[in-house]
Amino acid sequence: MRNRASPFDPRSPFGSRSRWTPAAIFGPSDTGLLFAHRDLSTLFLTSAGITNVSAPGNPAGLVLSKTPGPEPGPERVINGDGAAVDGWLAARGSEVITSAGGRIRVTAASTAAMGVSQEITGLVVGNFYRVTQTGFAGTVGAISNRVGHLATLPSGSLLSSSFDFDEVFVATVETMYVGCIAVPSEAGQYVEIGNISVREIPGYHGVQPTAGARPTYQSTGLSFDGSDDRLETTFKPGVAGTLAARFKASQGATGTRGIIGSSGANNRAYLTRHANGQISGGVGENSPSIIFGGPDLGNGWRTGEITWDGSTVNLYADGVEVYSAPQSGPTSNGLGVTLGGLNINGTPLFLFSGLISDALASDRVLTPTEILKLHNYWSA
Repeated sequence: MRNRASPFDPRSPFGSRSRWTPAAIFGPSDTGLLFAHRDLSTLFLTSAGITNVSAPGNPAGLVLSKTPGPEPGPERVINGDGAAVDGWLAARGSEVITSAGGRIRVTAASTAAMGVSQEITGLVVGNFYRVTQTGFAGTVGAISNRVGHLATLPSGSLLSSSFDFDEVFVATVETMYVGCIAVPSEAGQYVEIGNISVREIPGYHGVQPTAGARPTYQSTGLSFDGSDDRLETTFKPGVAGTLAARFKASQGATGTRGIIGSSGANNRAYLTRHANGQISGGVGENSPSIIFGGPDLGNGWRTGEITWDGSTVNLYADGVEVYSAPQSGPTSNGLGVTLGGLNINGTPLFLFSGLISDALASDRVLTPTEILKLHNYWSA
């Protein structure tokens, strides 16, 4: 893997600080998305998060953006550091909860199932949250860390069966519970938690709730079948911006294929592979029948980039400008961009057939130098 570090480490979003990385494109006031489909730490099997993609052929229902900001949301757990028992609930009723030395201890009163949970309120349905737990210890062997709708955690999504974990989940209701369930073999057995944290992961992430429409992971990127595979995002093109991707079209793929973007009525903002094999796109009133250029891309790995600023449209193939002309019409369409196709008035069309390893969307125009650096980085 190119990088298995946490995508949310501001010190190293893509690698060492001494090397230029795509994260450098995003300044404090810039917004957008940055996908790296070879980084398994950002890929999850379903749109609910929880379990990472781990092997070729796995579906990808959620891809987390690797943009370096904004900062994670506020802490949702009360006394997650174990400083006091306030906020901690006896999940099954008979447990004894104490706090000592900055740790929460849950002691079994019998051999009945026991546990502890935390109510996490103020969640935004559909948003993404990272839950971490460290310093877990105890005398109970089998444990089940869960997130669910009830304090008793009778069911719900399994976060981990390990003591310490770092997982992502999607809020399905405004109030949920996170905690641990265990079955002791005798009274007096216990579990201890050193620290637990739940914080929102802001940003524009790619999701696909429908199982059959999820792209599949390959060692070189995500594979899209050209039929229904795609990832949806909430990033909406503005008056200026950039769309870019590293891709490899399937052998024999025909017709114009959408790579990333969205369009309303004559307010296009998208990047495509033209039916003639060239890089192409749509901006404002102009479609790929007008905006195209460069060589036939063939079926190898290529980088495509398109920019607009309200006055000029620029199109690039492998970091080299192949089209530049005045912009005609607006791009703000209020529609989230689709990856692996185009969001046309809320309908997925022109779906891509092939592999996409990396993608970027930004609310500003990248400079020609940044365009070339992005291509060089992705193709290295």
